[in-house]
Amino acid sequence: MIITNDLIKEATLQVQSNIGNRVALDANNPSSNVGLTQFWYDLTDNNNKTTLNDVLLGTQSGVRAFTFTPRIDPVTNFGTTCSYGTIPDSTSIDISGWEITTEIWIKVTSLYGANQDNDPANWPLGINMNSQGLFGRWKADELYRGGNYGIEINDAQVIFMNNSSELAYHIATYNTIDNITGNWVQIVYKQDANNWSIIINGDNQIGYGTDPLILIANNQPLLVGKRGDTTRTEYTPSAFYGDISVFNVWDRKLSDAEVKNNYNFYSQRYL
Repeated sequence: MIITNDLIKEATLQVQSNIGNRVALDANNPSSNVGLTQFWYDLTDNNNKTTLNDVLLGTQSGVRAFTFTPRIDPVTNFGTTCSYGTIPDSTSIDISGWEITTEIWIKVTSLYGANQDNDPANWPLGINMNSQGLFGRWKADELYRGGNYGIEINDAQVIFMNNSSELAYHIATYNTIDNITGNWVQIVYKQDANNWSIIINGDNQIGYGTDPLILIANNQPLLVGKRGDTTRTEYTPSAFYGDISVFNVWDRKLSDAEVKNNYNFYSQRYL
């Protein structure tokens, strides 16, 4: 990405060696969706085209975005189908090692999770898991497998999960569901070999630690709108319920100023 005058300029979004942008998806940019709903085109030189499954492109609060909807049977409480995007594995999305930044802009339709009771009758229609997957690279039907990683949210937390050797989490708690439900929100996870942080809306650091989780090369597709393809009933795909407009991945840790710059640029759409 080119950073100019403290703002990231969408029109000049491109790969540069000192930036390391691996995936750049922007539903509001016609070059990214090309007016079609079945594909979501990468705005970098990597050509990481996302194939969309049952995802609708529309205008959400005046901004073009994709709507992701769970398709889980509320009667049986389990199911495997949902709306999601798939980026096939390629060397251009290899982010193994310590360094990574992910940024995703979401507007949640309904949250559920850590504080949700166990009565399915009280869960939102079509929901049966305790978290929603925003993205992930996850080996099918495997909970514990090196290389799996992803971001999930629930009604109290943002969670980065990683299976480098065993299932591990970085968990950040936000103050109120009003920060997320029904509003456009930027969620950023970033780390290097020394520390990690989870940030909401530019500079609200809700989680921080000095125990980063090393990423192992993973030949699975990168999924948007769910954590993974696992099909066992106790680990159904953790589908996202809401709208996604922007998804960025870098193979380096962005500075705090860069995260804030991204927020300042993209947030102009939603004000």
